[in-house]
Amino acid sequence: MRRWWMAGLLTILVPGLGQTYNGQIRKGAFFLFGLYAVYIPASIWFALRFPSFAMYLALASGFVTIVLVMVGDAILSARRIGDQFIPKFYNRVSVYLIVIIVFSLSSTALGDSIREYWIQAYKISSGSMAMEPALLPGDHIFIKKRPVSIHRGDIVVYEFPEDPSKDFIHRLIGLAGDVVEIRDKKLLINGRSIEEPYIRFSDGKSTDNTVQARDNMPAISVPEGMIFVLGDNRDRSYDSRFWGVVERGKVRGIARSIYFSWDRDNMRVRWSRIGMPPREYGTGTAP
Repeated sequence: MRRWWMAGLLTILVPGLGQTYNGQIRKGAFFLFGLYAVYIPASIWFALRFPSFAMYLALASGFVTIVLVMVGDAILSARRIGDQFIPKFYNRVSVYLIVIIVFSLSSTALGDSIREYWIQAYKISSGSMAMEPALLPGDHIFIKKRPVSIHRGDIVVYEFPEDPSKDFIHRLIGLAGDVVEIRDKKLLINGRSIEEPYIRFSDGKSTDNTVQARDNMPAISVPEGMIFVLGDNRDRSYDSRFWGVVERGKVRGIARSIYFSWDRDNMRVRWSRIGMPPREYGTGTAP
């Protein structure tokens, strides 16, 4: 006899295990493979390639729909089989337990692999102002890990040179070979004045001569294998102006999109920001 509730529960624990419980091992393997080897990798690719609120909603809805279909199929099959079921050699509690344990360990390893090589979630701390308004406190963002190429204007997460245990996030301003200079808060790259529609000055536009590196920085040539980063909120950012350049290999990833945003002050969700790439809030026009 196949219990419908057991078939549904096993499917929730391990996709396809409910079908295996019903003696439909091929269907169970199909569901498991389709979800974890096809749908999830494809969802990650689409989330990174076409970030938007509609895309996130569609992918999440698709995942929930697939799971509900699997659970429903397992329950209906169990009811249909009834007392006529003849147990197969794999219809044992010990086999189910082994499958659940192996699946849990594999899922953990897969999650670690995804976070290491594909995509990772980061939260902008409530006290961070360095990247406003491109990123606000309470923004939760997806980071594309280990980027093959990076470009001027990208918002990058990197290992903080002064404390490798910490990750910092700033905008990439200078690439290897660039000469970066700041005069009276104005950015120059290779001697050319750069328009930066994304920046803001919390202390106003007047130069504070007591903070020379912040408002006036002598020309710096970015060495090979290095990058120069700045925060968008120039008066509230601790960046390359103060401690120097970042090794290219220390870049952990590029901010691709905001998947959730919470306004703690007003206790509400910032719906308009969900799915937005941070770059859409402004990028540099450096040559």
